Order: sequence, then structure tokens, then C-alpha cells
Amino acid sequence: MFDVNDVVQWVVDSTPPNGATAIYSIENVYKKPGNDPLNVSLLTADPTNVGNDVWQGNVVSTSPGSGKRERYNIDYKRTSTDSTQTDDPKIQMN
Repeated sequence: MFDVNDVVQWVVDSTPPNGATAIYSIENVYKKPGNDPLNVSLLTADPTNVGNDVWQGNVVSTSPGSGKRERYNIDYKRTSTDSTQTDDPKIQMN
């Protein structure tokens, strides 16, 4: 969960759990497209790559309300394949 004005970072974990395939590259982090009325904007803009495969976004300065969520996509590549895969986690306001 996040508070207003927080900085959110997405960082590749170079030591995945046993049996898991490592992610070696984050390609993009962006708000999930579509017209879902429950998908509010918690970040000021789509996150950007700030270097060394670290993506960063800034939480809005005015809270849209406790428990509100933003759905977004992360495009990434695993060590086992060169194809881009997508995950769709959510972030939530405190």
C-alpha cells in the first residue's frame, strides 16, 4: 500500500526462489488500458526507466481515497525465453 507523494520502484530480483525462472529485464510498466471505472490513477504518469533496469513512478499528491487501486501491466523477459511476457499487478492506496 502507498501514501501520497510516495515513490514506487520496480526492480529486477537477481535471486529468484528455487525452481523459479529469473526475470532479466523489465521492458515497460504502464497503466492497464481499458475503461474500467474501478481503475483510478494513483500515479502521476506511467513509470519511467531510471536506469539499471529500475522503473520508477510517483504517487499522486492528493489521495483518491483509502483502498483505491490502480491496475497496470509490467512487460518483462525471463532468462528462459526471449519473448516478452506481461503481468498485471495492482497498487493500492493506504
